Amino acid sequence: SEAQREKVLGFVRRAAAGGCAVHAPALALPEGARGGYFVAPTVLTQVGDASEAWREEIFGPVLAIRSFTTEDEAVAAANDTLYGLANAVYSKDRGRTARVAARLRSGVVWENCSNVLFQQTPFGGRPGKRSGFGVEYG
Repeated sequence: SEAQREKVLGFVRRAAAGGCAVHAPALALPEGARGGYFVAPTVLTQVGDASEAWREEIFGPVLAIRSFTTEDEAVAAANDTLYGLANAVYSKDRGRTARVAARLRSGVVWENCSNVLFQQTPFGGRPGKRSGFGVEYG
C-alpha cells in the first residue's frame, strides 16, 4: 500500500539523516510494474546500536548491517532487542553455529539456513519479547 511504502521509505530517510550509509540500486522497472508501491531492496551500513533502523522492525525490503569482532559481541547485539521472533546463524564452523544458537533468545534459531518452518512444530515469539503472538503448536 502507499502507506506502507511511505513508512518504509521514512525509515530509510531517517537512517540516512542519522548517519547510516544507504545502498539501494536504481532499478528500471518494466512498464507494467511502474504504478505500484515498489521499494527497491536497500542495505543500510554504518548502523549504530541506537539507530531506529537497528532497533525497530521495518517490514520492508531493508537490511540493517552491523559488524562484530567476537561471538560475545554478536550475541549481545542480537539479544539486545525488544523483538525475538527468529534469528539465523551462519558459519562454516558447525560448532560455532551451535554454540551461538544456544545463546540467542528468540522463538526460533536457524543454523546455516533461514525461514525453514514445519507446520507441525512449535513456532512463535519468546516470552518478554514483542514479536509474534505467543507460540503456536507448542
